[in-house]
Amino acid sequence: MKTIRQSALLLLVASSLCACATRPAFEDPPPTRTLAPYQAARDGDAHLQKPVMWGGMVLGVNNFAHHSEVEILAYPLDDRQRPKLEAADQGRFIALMAGFADPATLPRGRFVTLIGTVTGDRHGPVRGEDYVWPEVDVKRMHLWPRDFREPRSKVSFGVGVGFGG
Repeated sequence: MKTIRQSALLLLVASSLCACATRPAFEDPPPTRTLAPYQAARDGDAHLQKPVMWGGMVLGVNNFAHHSEVEILAYPLDDRQRPKLEAADQGRFIALMAGFADPATLPRGRFVTLIGTVTGDRHGPVRGEDYVWPEVDVKRMHLWPRDFREPRSKVSFGVGVGFGG
């Protein structure tokens, strides 16, 4: 009987820990994730219409009559499709979105992961140097919570009364 209780407790703890793991942003990512934004910028038209999954930090949002442009500083993604901030950046890119992108929802410094298609590039200055941004037509975008890097558990044990948020 004691063995059954121990097994049941072990199963409960293991399933609770599995439930705490962060899920990937997208269940069906593009088949390849090897193309980095700096490669798309360097190689020009060679990557037109290729599907990509890129992520990074929002640098700014520009809204126009029928679409929005979000400038993003790219980082490689981890196995859960989150930007890896400890890695070197992979350049900047422009995410093209239909409709209005609210700068309050996508403020500078927030992190996103998106799935889209490379549609071209754009040239302009960055810190006095000529720069090439690949453009991506966004199909889906995931906005990460502000604390996405912090491990969090939805499980708590204890006895007593708690107050607060």
